[in-house]
Amino acid sequence: MILLLPVEILFQILRFVAVKDLAILRGVCKYLHETVFEGSLLKRFVVNDSITFTDSDLSNILMYANQLETLSLFRCSQITGEFTENLVLDKFVSLRVLNVAHTNINDKALCDILKNTHNLRCLWINDCPNINDKSVNTICSLSFLEEMYIGHTYLEDVTGLTTDGLFQIVANCSGIKRLNVEQFVLSGNEFIRLVKTGSNLRVLDVSGSDICDEDMTVATEYLTKMEVLFLINCRVTELKKKTSSKTNSYIINSQRS
Repeated sequence: MILLLPVEILFQILRFVAVKDLAILRGVCKYLHETVFEGSLLKRFVVNDSITFTDSDLSNILMYANQLETLSLFRCSQITGEFTENLVLDKFVSLRVLNVAHTNINDKALCDILKNTHNLRCLWINDCPNINDKSVNTICSLSFLEEMYIGHTYLEDVTGLTTDGLFQIVANCSGIKRLNVEQFVLSGNEFIRLVKTGSNLRVLDVSGSDICDEDMTVATEYLTKMEVLFLINCRVTELKKKTSSKTNSYIINSQRS
């Protein structure tokens, strides 16, 4: 009988159970309720590529997740942010990774979550049409942020964040080491300003931007800490593997057909 198993083995088994099904287990017996919901099993919540998963579904699950560290809702298009309205938001205090890319979450819901996090390291908000500069000040308060993805998959499917909002975030979140602004379509001067402001960036994706060889020449002095720079579909044609003798920076440039 499964209930006779040592709790360590039970935990390993339950990790293979779908998160939505874990919620059903709370009604089976007191022991499973305490094991699943008062333990650490729901520290990581991932539901990706679901067109049927709703805010209501998420609310029912998060009600029992008291030490959530990872929340990933990638391509869950039915998510709008309503799940935050009936939750005690201190549930997000331990959150380290938040991925709401390709959802319809709005500024209010995003800010409600972020205002209650103290250790967020990674934030994905790319291709979120209902997020704009209203979220910028809250994002700027994330002092431990290391990775951020705010680019666009398609030029016609853009977020409401502006370049001014982008620069404000990079200037205030000095700990960001990996930044994806793919298809943000930065001009050459904006690219130079970005790498100058983000002096601690290690990995940067500016694919699809209007950057040319002259811009790269000017930007070189600000790339001293850069390890990987993605320039897919940019106008850069002349690249050296290392940007200067002082750096170990690697430039990746390829043209899509």
